[in-house]
Amino acid sequence: MAVAVVNGYCTLAQLKLKIRDEDNTEKDDLLNTSINLASRFIDLENESFFYENEISDEYIDVYGLSKNLFFIDATQSRIWTPAPIISISALTEDDVAKVEDTDFYIYHAAWFIAKDSLWNSSRKGIKLTGKFGYAATPGHVVNWCLTIAESISGMGYKALHDESGDIYAVIRGHIPKWQLDQMKAHKRVYI
Repeated sequence: MAVAVVNGYCTLAQLKLKIRDEDNTEKDDLLNTSINLASRFIDLENESFFYENEISDEYIDVYGLSKNLFFIDATQSRIWTPAPIISISALTEDDVAKVEDTDFYIYHAAWFIAKDSLWNSSRKGIKLTGKFGYAATPGHVVNWCLTIAESISGMGYKALHDESGDIYAVIRGHIPKWQLDQMKAHKRVYI
C-alpha cells in the first residue's frame, strides 16, 4: 500500500529534486514517510503547525493547554492559538454563543483572541471552532522540511574533512545544526 503525504511541508517531487533522484520510484514510500516525519518534527519543535487546519469544538479552560495547544494567558483576557487565525466560526463561553467584534476580538497577526473582561474559569469553559494555520506553506518551512526529510530518509549526508580537505567520514541521517538553530529562532515566544 502506498504511503500518502498528509499535511506535508514539501512535496515528493521537491524532495526527489533535492536528492537528485527524480526518475526513481522505488523509494517513494520511504521518501513520503520521511516528509510526513519531517513535517511533524517541525510541528513539535515549533509548537505550531504550518498547514490549514479546521479545529472543531476545542475545549479551552484556564487550567492548562487544550489538546491542540490553545491556552488562556495569566491575565485571563487572551486565548492564544497555536497558529495564525484564519477564521472563527463558533465560540461559546459557558454554553453561551459569543459574537466576534462584540464579545471578543481576533488579533490575526498576534495569534490570539481577546475580550474586554476575563475569560470564564468555570468547568464548562470555552468551546471554539475555526480555521487556523496557513493556506500555503511558508518558503522557509518548505526548506526545513526538505533538509530534514532528506536526512531522515538516509539520502542526505554530511562529509567530514580533515585539515588537508580530504573526506574522512560521511554521516548519513544527520540534521544539520544550522537547521535546528534556524527553527529555534522562529519558535513562537508567548509574552
